[in-house]
Amino acid sequence: MNNEWLLKDDKDGEDAVATTEFVKDIVRTDTIAELTDGLAPEDPEGQAKLKGVIDVVAMGRLAAGKDKFDRAMVYHVTQVVQDGSHQYSPGEASSIHEWLAEALDDSQVKSSEWYDLSFVSGELVPYMLANGVPNAAVLWAAGYRRKARSAVPMLRHLFKKAPKNLSERVKEITGFITDPQVSKRDIEQQWRDEKGITQIVAALGKERIEPDGMTRLTITCDEDQLGAIKKKLTGLVDFRMDAPEVGI
Repeated sequence: MNNEWLLKDDKDGEDAVATTEFVKDIVRTDTIAELTDGLAPEDPEGQAKLKGVIDVVAMGRLAAGKDKFDRAMVYHVTQVVQDGSHQYSPGEASSIHEWLAEALDDSQVKSSEWYDLSFVSGELVPYMLANGVPNAAVLWAAGYRRKARSAVPMLRHLFKKAPKNLSERVKEITGFITDPQVSKRDIEQQWRDEKGITQIVAALGKERIEPDGMTRLTITCDEDQLGAIKKKLTGLVDFRMDAPEVGI
């Protein structure tokens, strides 16, 4: 089987078929080696039972695929930042933010994921590595993703404020991610407590009537304001993200 399933998105769904068969082939080889000492059963009943096991295991691996690829993106962008290879992209991006805009243009990545990728890979991980803060790998390791993402808003806020004890706070918050006694809810609650001290300044909004009678709203805001706006307008506005223009 070739690798076109990975390199192309097929409107007819052939890539989904190929992806499924790719996973099932790997699961089949592993299952046969583990359960039947490397020899596939020849009788119909044995083959049917083997297929039943393969189908169940393959479904689990397909379900885990999204999380695995999401975590792989964090690791990949982090490596691009460390290598400095973003400057050699076709668009000659001058920053990782421009590189992400180029690399993820026309993708299905949500704006919140784009901002998280940009911050974690472009600012947080380089800072952790440069200042000897441990646990950078947990940002893309299995089992930590939900807690890591819940810690990002608090870490981003810290980077904006840049307190003198920034290194200690980053170490503390990233330590929450690996601490089994600290849950995702605990991290979110601490962020709410800290966020309650700081009042969000109103964003700047502009309203314009278009020639066709529709109204265009333009809002200039930071990440904290954007989060509050999206929360208030959930179900009322379908937010779509356009890639930032290079140089803006």
